[in-house]
Amino acid sequence: MHCLPISKSYRTLLFSLILLLYLSGCSSVPIFSMVRLSQLDPFTMDPNQVEIAVITHKALQVKKGDVRMSLGYRAEDDSLVIQDVYLVEVKGPNYLDKDLANQLEEDQTLTIMHLSEADANQLRESQRLISQHQRSKEKGEGSFGVGVNGSCVHKSLPEDELLVSIFLKPDARSSFIKVVDKLDLYEQNGAKEIKNWPKC
Repeated sequence: MHCLPISKSYRTLLFSLILLLYLSGCSSVPIFSMVRLSQLDPFTMDPNQVEIAVITHKALQVKKGDVRMSLGYRAEDDSLVIQDVYLVEVKGPNYLDKDLANQLEEDQTLTIMHLSEADANQLRESQRLISQHQRSKEKGEGSFGVGVNGSCVHKSLPEDELLVSIFLKPDARSSFIKVVDKLDLYEQNGAKEIKNWPKC
């Protein structure tokens, strides 16, 4: 598991925001992305506007449950413990982001995902509870994560490398932030394991 620590300070909250990329090993995160991620506050972002984009080889088809987002919070006295995991779903086959689409190579495909209505409501309720705890001037620690669980295979896999890039869009006014840059799934998961992934 690779972690990118990002810190924010509040008068009433000891807050350490950690972007957890649910893939072992290292990944390349651009410096500009790290700056933008340091300004991200998942405790206040609008769940209905959050989007995740995944660029993969055309051999893979990303579907609901293949990408997950998480929000965690633990009060210093354990009076509030939140460990949410949201299995984001595909926004629609005809929905594209022009900037990301222009980055695609010939053998790549782009999938845009968002929270389901139920998960958006759950995130909103968790944010409410965290905000309530913050106002009580108690201390706590938070975490936020986005990552890939797996995928299914619907075309022949490449022989040399299987790259994935992940982007996060925190709200409708923002552009996508690259959080994983061309991570080779063969190196992280093993080519043999991936070639045994289910067929679509």
